Amino acid sequence: MRGLLHAGDTLCAALIVLLSTVWLVEPQATEWVALALILFAGIPHGAYDLHLARIRWAGISGLARIAAYVALGLAMSLVCLYFPFWGLAIFLLLSVAHFAEGKMASGRDLGAAWMGLSAVAAPLLLHGGMAAGYMKYFVKVPEDWIGNCPMAGWFVWGLAALVVGGDLARKRHSEAWQRGLCLAGWFLLPPLAGFSVWFLGRHSRQHLAECVRRFAAERQGMAASLVATSVLAILLIAPLLLRFHPRELSQLVAASVILIAGLTLPHMIVTSEMISRR
Repeated sequence: MRGLLHAGDTLCAALIVLLSTVWLVEPQATEWVALALILFAGIPHGAYDLHLARIRWAGISGLARIAAYVALGLAMSLVCLYFPFWGLAIFLLLSVAHFAEGKMASGRDLGAAWMGLSAVAAPLLLHGGMAAGYMKYFVKVPEDWIGNCPMAGWFVWGLAALVVGGDLARKRHSEAWQRGLCLAGWFLLPPLAGFSVWFLGRHSRQHLAECVRRFAAERQGMAASLVATSVLAILLIAPLLLRFHPRELSQLVAASVILIAGLTLPHMIVTSEMISRR
């Protein structure tokens, strides 16, 4: 685990370098690479979910736990598919709550929770035009709103920068380094790429570190849980590719949002047990 955590000190920087290089060579490819990274990180991100579900849902059988986990995921994805506006709204609220909850559980203050909110809001608002294009399946954003997005984005980004300044004042240099790189990514890179710096470099990595610690302590493998999570991802994404064109980025993003929303709801429910026991 120590090695995994140490690697996190440079992971955000590596992502910035990778995505910035792609941006300079072929700007349109940056978001494709970022989306692939987000999806690739999504499955191991929940690799310990069924293990934690045994704690969360201790009173039911293993088969029932898997069925409940899959049913929650499918239900959330169906809401996004057939009620797109409400599905997107619920998904964004869940994401903000999940990121903020994780930061607060790490013993941080409200500033850390603001970083969790900023991870979702800042990339969307700072690059409102591109983000609106991604969300056209779920909601049509008025043109005048798009014009005002950067101002709101700078407000969110500025408060997040103050949090980084507080880290420096308290000599929490590793935190300031990683969060500062996330802020740079939100500003410099398009929305998916900027978000991926936070998601892979901070959130997903920290979840995986906790996973390694828990499974090592209890001498339990992750294979069964990882397979079940992978199967759920396939169950969710396969029919979506029949409706959304995988070669058009905006449609692939819409399908990915529906997929990730389905993975997020059961993940958030079972990991809240982990967060409450830290």
